[in-house]
Amino acid sequence: IFRISFSGQGEPLLIPNIMEVFEALTKEHFISFNTNLTPGLINDFVRKIDPAKVVSVDASLHIKSLEKHKMTETFVRHYHLCKANGFNITASEVAYPDLAKDVSFFRSYFKERGVDFFFQRFFGEYEGRLYPDSYTTEEERIFGIIDQPSYLMYNSKGKKCNAGYNVGFVKNNGD
Repeated sequence: IFRISFSGQGEPLLIPNIMEVFEALTKEHFISFNTNLTPGLINDFVRKIDPAKVVSVDASLHIKSLEKHKMTETFVRHYHLCKANGFNITASEVAYPDLAKDVSFFRSYFKERGVDFFFQRFFGEYEGRLYPDSYTTEEERIFGIIDQPSYLMYNSKGKKCNAGYNVGFVKNNGD
């Protein structure tokens, strides 16, 4: 019995046969996946997949993109649909430095809509500075990321990731 995670490299709910894959896998195994919660396939997902076979639904908030495409309420609706149907769902937003000025607004906005979310550290370059090392103490406080680790690829036991030993990656084309 395995836990199969669908994460990174795009939105899994846009893969044409993903529901058939989820149905087949959850007959014997467990799944988890990252999603932006905007595809309409969420409706089929909650109807067809046993929540006991889903370890987690990790909802990527992408606040600015949701606003731009007028999809924020779709995210909220799908978040509650998953919760109401017994799925273990968490929502998170990347703590991009340019979001710091609006964090209190975002927290209030989503709290009013019943969406619990947290910020996670940004790993990359922003305005010529490398993150997460460039966060100020004030930015860490604002985002609530003071106690988050500043490294990638570590497992819950504090050991370096052993990808390639017991973790594999499969691309959409089957490679």
